[in-house]
Amino acid sequence: MNAKTAAGKRPRMALLVHGNEAVVSSLQDALSERGFVTVVAQDLASALSAITTHYFEVAIVSSQLACRLRDFSNRTRCAGLAGRH
Repeated sequence: MNAKTAAGKRPRMALLVHGNEAVVSSLQDALSERGFVTVVAQDLASALSAITTHYFEVAIVSSQLACRLRDFSNRTRCAGLAGRH
């Protein structure tokens, strides 16, 4: 990314990977207040595409998206993560 801040430096970039727009909006607001420019991906394929294009200082990824990639033998572990936020 060639975008620069007013001081001539690259912006601090954050990647948000989450399927819930309300959660994303809240995280975007918090990161923006701390000087980050956010890129949002709603699935892992989009996130992978984003990391080939940008350098991110921070990445926040929903554990539920990661569970979708695991095989069925790990359902119990992923189900246990579902209640954590």
